[in-house]
Amino acid sequence: MASPKRRVLAREFALGVAVSVTAALIIWFIGLDDPRHEPRHGTAQQAAHELEGKWQQFIWSAQGEGWKSGGVYRVSVEGEALTMSIVENWTSAPNFIRSTGLAHVAFYDEVWTFDSLLENGEQISFSLQQTDENTFEGYSYLNGVRNSPNRWLRLR
Repeated sequence: MASPKRRVLAREFALGVAVSVTAALIIWFIGLDDPRHEPRHGTAQQAAHELEGKWQQFIWSAQGEGWKSGGVYRVSVEGEALTMSIVENWTSAPNFIRSTGLAHVAFYDEVWTFDSLLENGEQISFSLQQTDENTFEGYSYLNGVRNSPNRWLRLR
């Protein structure tokens, strides 16, 4: 049989665990209603529609030649999903490997992300921050390593 002191310690420990778990659940539930977790443009579907259209990619040349065009792409909403397709896949950027397809397109809280499968079989990821209604800037990432600065401009 446990001593009275040991029973008191066990009871205090159990009470402490219960309080900690309760506090964690309260904080978690409060966080679910936090407006910072909602897309700034209303629903995710409304935000996705704001991204629809043709976009021209520009890539910063590491050779000091400034911004070079990387092609034109179309963003569409199909049902609940965002999709991207290649409109014109030409480039003036040196050492640029063209895309053969795009996937995992997402837009949330002014951040546009997607993956591009390249001609050489590699996959490059993009993370772009909206700077104004018609411009996104960010980087491409190859194997998780930041690669080229990118600027995407909406075409009218």
